[in-house]
Amino acid sequence: ADWVSERLTTFAVNVASIIPEGFEAYGRLFHPAHRGETPVSWAEVAAHNGCTVHPEMQWHTISGADFYEPGPPGGPWTEGPDVGSLPQDLTNILVDHLRSHTTTPESVWFATWNGWDGHRLDPRPGVLARLGKKLRPRLRRAGPLPPILELPARHYWLLHGPIEGALETMMSAGYEGFDPWWQSVNLWWPDDRAWFVSTDIDFAWTYVGGAQELIDELLAEPRLEILPATLTERITHDADRINASDPEDG
Repeated sequence: ADWVSERLTTFAVNVASIIPEGFEAYGRLFHPAHRGETPVSWAEVAAHNGCTVHPEMQWHTISGADFYEPGPPGGPWTEGPDVGSLPQDLTNILVDHLRSHTTTPESVWFATWNGWDGHRLDPRPGVLARLGKKLRPRLRRAGPLPPILELPARHYWLLHGPIEGALETMMSAGYEGFDPWWQSVNLWWPDDRAWFVSTDIDFAWTYVGGAQELIDELLAEPRLEILPATLTERITHDADRINASDPEDG
């Protein structure tokens, strides 16, 4: 995995901070908001608020709210998009597409951030984790921990397996009275490095890099809201200069 850190040219600046350079094309896959159980696209939210859809748009500029704030009365959404985790249904769709775009679908690398509370790889057995106002014991893990992948300001556990490994949640089922919940891996790529998927822990979107043919295929997938991306596009809070309403936002 050393090649990953060698190709990340910046930190917290632009797309090149999140996904390695060197791929032919990139896409920015937006995690949907929801109204009840119904997914709501960023484009729908932007249209409702008279905003422009473009590759650098930010959730707070098109919605007027933070990721974790509920939608306004009468608005198209009630819950904001998932942050730091590629939604499970979108992961299924990506796996279906990505499988045919690598020669090594049985040999894929997965990196999962080691800071998630309730992580099934948590190395601290027997301690208590706070969930809301309740304390629950962590699941005791047997066996050695995976190796650590160190990237700027992020440490990940590094796992290996077939591409279907992306369909497994990283959260533990070891809390009494709680069902397992979905948490995607954060980074994954095949052994032949034909593509790369990156979901940063602080963002409600995912980047995919690969051949132009792959990105074009994903752009044509009606179940995904995805726009072409370039490595120089900004990712910061003030990145959306088109929809910014506050002068301090750029």
